[in-house]
Amino acid sequence: MSGKRPLIRIRELIHTEFEYHPEAELIDYYKLFFQGIFGPAHNIEDRVSAKHYLESELSSMTDGYLPLCQEISEHFARISLSVVNKGLLSVDELLELFIISSEVRCPAVEWKTEWQRVESILLEILPDKFNSQRLEILEIVNASKLVIPRHSEIFRRKYSPHYRVIYLPLVQHFL
Repeated sequence: MSGKRPLIRIRELIHTEFEYHPEAELIDYYKLFFQGIFGPAHNIEDRVSAKHYLESELSSMTDGYLPLCQEISEHFARISLSVVNKGLLSVDELLELFIISSEVRCPAVEWKTEWQRVESILLEILPDKFNSQRLEILEIVNASKLVIPRHSEIFRRKYSPHYRVIYLPLVQHFL
């Protein structure tokens, strides 16, 4: 995967995300694009613990997370845990897709440069929405280690995000 995603795809994803989650904050867009490039960014060493965590999250869900499937790049999609509640996938199937996806390694990307491209387009499309939040993101981007942040409190409260990032070819095969 090249670090030079077409600007049209970045714009489309921004518009789609705004339609799904109009109250998303800059950190939520950061997470969206980070996951689109790096995928789940988890190393799953303990399948049993990962399954227990997934089952616990499923049992605590009060609302279904939408959309059921959101393509976030040409390589990854966010799959709502609601697919289990709707019987589209079993817990074990979703867990397997997640574990396989966590092993996908993308080619090196200069994330800071990529984020600057995304942020400039975001500020162009939604100019007044994010200016006050840029410093927080800058600190995350400039950190010595790539870190995937949590969703904003507003996003968690409003949208109850329960999903897993799955490698897109697997999604297309199963859903």
